[in-house]
Parts: sequence; structure tokens; C-alpha cells
Amino acid sequence: MILVGITAFANKDKFLLQKDEWVHRAYEEMATGEIIGLLNSSEAREDKERILYNLKNIDWTQYEKIGNPRKLLDWLREISPDDQYALINILKMADTNLDGVYAEGYSDIVGQLFLKDMKTFVKSAAELPPELVDKVCGFLQYNLSYQETLRPIIKEQMQELLDQDLSEKEREVLKKIEKVLGIN
Repeated sequence: MILVGITAFANKDKFLLQKDEWVHRAYEEMATGEIIGLLNSSEAREDKERILYNLKNIDWTQYEKIGNPRKLLDWLREISPDDQYALINILKMADTNLDGVYAEGYSDIVGQLFLKDMKTFVKSAAELPPELVDKVCGFLQYNLSYQETLRPIIKEQMQELLDQDLSEKEREVLKKIEKVLGIN
């Protein structure tokens, strides 16, 4: 009896880590299931905020097994680039272990949102932790690497944006984007 107690006490930290991991996985599965259910409902547009809120917790492996990830990516492409709440939640997806074709689709969405409304994109990215901004910039770099002819236009628009009244965090985001795009 004492030996069992000592073993349990010695493994307490390991158990707590496993418990946290189980809770996180359960939450990912719930969020993934909710997104699938909402997208398949006739009220996906009305449930937009719930879908967007759950994006940061999506489990792409699970989604691929039980849903249609392309449907979600197509739905995200319809989001207006001036909707800052939506944009922030879409950018949070950069931290969801995207891989393969879904990472490519996501980078396309990020690139299009950036090109359509740089100012809202930068303001939204400035709301994220710096390490997440780095991941977003990686997706942006990947997408825009296919669009070399746009570099002069992007550089000009970014310079115009720098001339505007921006917060320090927004300026930092712009500098990171310039750096990854090789525009500075």
C-alpha cells in the first residue's frame, strides 16, 4: 500500500501533464466537431463567430477523418478582409499544426487577406503574441513567394502604411513582414 502511494506521488507530475494533454485533446476534438457541425448546417453564416472562435483549437488530423477540410478553407476564403475579429481568428490558425495541402490552402488565405487589406491584416496580427506573428509571416512568405511580380506594389503599399499612424506593435509586425518578404 505504501509502495503504491510512493509510486503515485512520484508520478504525480507525469499524471498532471497527461491530464492536461487529455483535456487539450478533448477540447480540440469538441472544437473540431463543432466546426464540422456548424459548417454542415444551413446556418453557417449565422454561426460565423462560433466557427471563427473554434478555429484556434482545430485538430486537422481529426477534421480530415470526420469532415471536409476543403469546405472549411473555402468558407474561410469568403470572409471579408476588413472583419478584424474574423481575421484575428483566422491568423490564430497558424498555430494549429497545419500540414500539407491544408497548410498550402491556409497560406493562400493568409496571402489573399494580406493583399486585399494590409492595414487590417497588420492591425489584426498586432493583436497576436510575437511567436504567432512569426508563424503567420511564414505562411505569408510561402504564399507570396509565388507572386514575385507583386513585390514592388507590396513594398509601395507597405511604405504608405508605415507613413500612417500605427501603434508600436503594428510597426513591429510590418517590419517582420518586410523582413520575411525581403522588402526592407
